[in-house]
Amino acid sequence: MNDFNEGPGYNPKNLQIIFGAFLFAQLIFLTLSFYVVESPQFVYKIDDLVFTLVPLAAILLDFIGNKVFVNGFNKLTQERDLDKSLQKLNSIHVLRWGIVESATFMLVFFSIITSNHFFTAFAAANIVYFYTLKPKIFTFNEEF
Repeated sequence: MNDFNEGPGYNPKNLQIIFGAFLFAQLIFLTLSFYVVESPQFVYKIDDLVFTLVPLAAILLDFIGNKVFVNGFNKLTQERDLDKSLQKLNSIHVLRWGIVESATFMLVFFSIITSNHFFTAFAAANIVYFYTLKPKIFTFNEEF
């Protein structure tokens, strides 16, 4: 499937590497938020609308990422060429992870600017959700 002259083909191990890079970046920024935040709090400020809208926006981004993946996956059935189909599968995985990671970065950003670990808790939960999106490597000659 991978021919040197034809360029890179689909390799599920590459997905593992890309996933690991996305996960590592999120963990680094989450850890960074613990060191950057001065005099941190863990308080939900009911009178501040940001404390409600930002976590809801992160959930919405997670939902959008999932929807993009499902729609892209459904379109793969229309593709005749297996190689192109697998490359598109690779692309929709990366797109989904990018959207979910942007939600985590948004939460970490608000954690830093508000000095409140309320957003950090949501970022940690989003990283756990991101980890559930880890691709599984399978071969066609083994059971899934």
